[in-house]
Amino acid sequence: MQINQTPLDIRFYRERSKEAISLATKGQWQKAAEANKSLLSRFPKDVETFNRLGKALSELGLYAEARIAFQNAKLLLGEWILERKKRMEYIPNSIKQLRMICN
Repeated sequence: MQINQTPLDIRFYRERSKEAISLATKGQWQKAAEANKSLLSRFPKDVETFNRLGKALSELGLYAEARIAFQNAKLLLGEWILERKKRMEYIPNSIKQLRMICN
């Protein structure tokens, strides 16, 4: 899910995610795929939703589409890891700067 979402966005995300998971658990793959696509229309950078969509599509035998969904998840995860790494590199520099200021 993206940063700066409203409480309504968060509620919608949680409810639709639960629904998609429940449908998949019941083997209702077409409906699970539709629920995940609905989520992606509102949250286009959600790794978990792309993974669930890939699983649903593969269960439906739509392997080319499933592969695209999994590739999107992998791409987004890579972006997330790089962003996280940049933040972690920034933190030690900030602490060093604070120590210099405080001493």
